[in-house]
Amino acid sequence: MTIRQSIPKLIYIQIFYWIFYILFFTIQRFAFYGYKNFFPVLFLQLAYLPGVLLFTYFLSEVMIPKIFHQRKLKTLFYILFIIIIIYPTFVYFERKYVVEPFVFDDQLHYSLYNYIAAILIFVFGAVPVIGLKLAYLFRDELIIRERISKEKLETELKLRITELKLLRGQVQPHFLFNALNSIQILISEDPAHAEKMISELSEFLRYTYRDKDKLFIPLGQEVEIVKKYLSMESTRFTDRINYSIDVTEKASKIEVITFLLQPFVENAVKHGIKSSPELLNIKIKGYTDANRLYLEVYNSGQWIENQSKSGTGIENVYERLQNAYPNKYKMHIYKNPDSVCVLIEINLM
Repeated sequence: MTIRQSIPKLIYIQIFYWIFYILFFTIQRFAFYGYKNFFPVLFLQLAYLPGVLLFTYFLSEVMIPKIFHQRKLKTLFYILFIIIIIYPTFVYFERKYVVEPFVFDDQLHYSLYNYIAAILIFVFGAVPVIGLKLAYLFRDELIIRERISKEKLETELKLRITELKLLRGQVQPHFLFNALNSIQILISEDPAHAEKMISELSEFLRYTYRDKDKLFIPLGQEVEIVKKYLSMESTRFTDRINYSIDVTEKASKIEVITFLLQPFVENAVKHGIKSSPELLNIKIKGYTDANRLYLEVYNSGQWIENQSKSGTGIENVYERLQNAYPNKYKMHIYKNPDSVCVLIEINLM
């Protein structure tokens, strides 16, 4: 890396600015006072430059960053006012004991005009540098705030993902317990059906294992999981379950949290088979409307309150929906005398 490349852009800007500053006030002084020789005037401005730099960079590099981060703007104005008052006095002593004896004596008496001129020259020199410093401080603060906000968002996202994984881990054991319990009952009652159900359970587990590391899958894949579950339950309850699934093509491509529908379908089978007088009818729908996804799980029979508060099943779905779609979903459970309908509405925006 060359020296040119290693110098920050800010330093280049300030170097060019101070060159312009010296030349501007040298030409202005040379033209206004009618000096015959340009270079003594240039040396005069260069002699005054260290004082301007001292006060300017004391403000921009020491006082302003400290006061800026403490948000003491009133203190900053007081300091600026004091320095503006003090600086002309500094210039007077600089002129009397440094400039006139060693650099250039312009034979002019120090007056109120010189006092005001010194203030204006200092202000013209300091204000752009201080303004640039403040701009960089505001920019750096904005970058830090954005980084903190991003880190906070990433942390919250990681926590939600962790919670979703834990909650998903609760769904599968809950389902497996019910499925294995059903198979255990069938083994003694109907071995042939039990064997078929074991085969269907294996197929179901093989299908779900494929997406074991995914928190979100297309609704179409979620529906396939539900189909395999209903096929398995239809084997268990021969001629007792009638189901239909109607999901639009657009809805099937939308990603949803895994095992979103299955707990409701499982609940429909578990309680609907008990409360339906004859045939259990289950209808599953998925469709979109105005940037919203609607999911319906309908079953004949009655709603039976679950006495278990273990955090699985439907309680689990509530938590997973809140983690996956905070303040962007609605869930209603319509409990009619002869039917139950669960409606989930998810805002896709």
